Amino acid sequence: MYYRNGAIEYEYEDVPPTPEPDPIPEPESSYEDQVVALIRERYSADDELAILRQRDTKPEEFEQYFHYCEACKAKVKQKLGMV
Repeated sequence: MYYRNGAIEYEYEDVPPTPEPDPIPEPESSYEDQVVALIRERYSADDELAILRQRDTKPEEFEQYFHYCEACKAKVKQKLGMV
């Protein structure tokens, strides 16, 4: 701030732009989380409980569920190079 011709003048310095913060990397999902996510694409948690509860009375439905879960596990293991 200074006086020029009887008036107060202000000088401003250019402020450099604030750099964008580095994005926070998302942690990689665990094997278990990825398997559960795949299973949830077809079966909700309530569906799973119902199937497990009725495994003796509806063996065909349980077998389909079981094979789907095994396929999900194999898919995630292959993706993660665990095979």
